[in-house]
Amino acid sequence: MAATQLRTVTNNSSKIQLERIAHVYFEHPDLDAFNQFALDFGLVEAFRDDEHILYRGYGVDPYCYVAQRSKTNTPSFDGAAFFAQTKSDFEKAAALDGAKVSELSPFPGGGKKVTVKSPSGFYIHVVYGQKARQPAQKPMSAQVESLGPLNGSMSKHRFGKIADKL
Repeated sequence: MAATQLRTVTNNSSKIQLERIAHVYFEHPDLDAFNQFALDFGLVEAFRDDEHILYRGYGVDPYCYVAQRSKTNTPSFDGAAFFAQTKSDFEKAAALDGAKVSELSPFPGGGKKVTVKSPSGFYIHVVYGQKARQPAQKPMSAQVESLGPLNGSMSKHRFGKIADKL
C-alpha cells in the first residue's frame, strides 16, 4: 500500500478574498408580520424605509438581516453578503461578468456592494467600505440584563417568549 501523500493547499491571490459574512437578504410578503417575529427573536431594528427593514444584533455589524418587501408575494432568499478583505478584492468582484455595483449609503454603515449571480442561480453580494458600529457597553439593555443567560445547553430563550424557568 502506498503512503498517502498530503497535498499542499495554497490560497491563490487571484481569487476574491472574503473576510466573513456581513448580512443576508430575504424577501417577505408581509414586512409587519416578519418585523414582529424578528423583534421577538431578539433582533433590533436598525433602519426602515418603504421597501426594507434592516436588523442588527449586539455586535459591531450595522445590520445582519435585510428584510425586503416581496415583489412576488412569496418569501424568498436573496443571497448572503460577505465583506471583501481589501479594496482590490472588491474591485475583482466588481469586474466579474454581470456584476452590479450599488451604494449602501442610505443604510447604516454605508459602503458599496457588488451583486453577482452564482452558477447555481443564487445571488452573492460582496461589501466593502462599510463602517462598523460601536456596540453599547454593558448593560446593553434592561431587557437583556433581566433575562440572564440568553442561551443555555438545554434552553433557548427568545425575547418575545420568556421561559418559565430562568
